[in-house]
Amino acid sequence: MTSLLTNMSVYNRPCLAAIQGKVYYTNNENTVRVLDQASANVAGIIGPTGAIGAPTATAGLTKDGIHLVRYRYRNSRTGFPSNPSDALAVTVSGGNGSLRFDVTTDFVASSDSKVDTIDIEMT
Repeated sequence: MTSLLTNMSVYNRPCLAAIQGKVYYTNNENTVRVLDQASANVAGIIGPTGAIGAPTATAGLTKDGIHLVRYRYRNSRTGFPSNPSDALAVTVSGGNGSLRFDVTTDFVASSDSKVDTIDIEMT
């Protein structure tokens, strides 16, 4: 038997929902948890803090102008994404229409074991 949370009361009544064979639990006070086999894990993924690092511009097909770039973590098995990072405004001009990011310095890797993918979003 796994204990989901121990601070239930008449003010923090539990709410349970079964979705795709898993039981999700909350009590309107704590983070949503998912009961998966014999453990109660926090549901969801904490997003990155701060903005993506500045890219290197090279020749490419991105149109000149100001573009917003951000990233988020994702679990590829469930498809569940985190909240996005802060957006970085990047100006593309003079035919430098390709932006290159260094995966070792421009992104902060997630320590969450559910994360196996980083998605980059750009306007």
